[in-house]
Amino acid sequence: MAEKDRTRNDSEMQNDVPPKMPPKEVVLGREKRRKQIKDPNVPKRSLTFCNDERTKLRALYPEYRVGDIAKKLRKKWSEIKPEIKN
Repeated sequence: MAEKDRTRNDSEMQNDVPPKMPPKEVVLGREKRRKQIKDPNVPKRSLTFCNDERTKLRALYPEYRVGDIAKKLRKKWSEIKPEIKN
């Protein structure tokens, strides 16, 4: 019985046409966001402020987690004058 089923399956698979796959942007009815191509000539942001302040904050508040330190950094950054930021 299994042999008969195997031969039937093989004969059906010879004439089988695979279904068309949906485009890569659509998966299970949901649209995927396309990646934006980044301009390689754009200058990188400076991370010196965060790196310097992060070490200071870790020394002051050793019990703080990464998220807590990020909140403090964000608050300090928003308090800085725009002239100094540039």
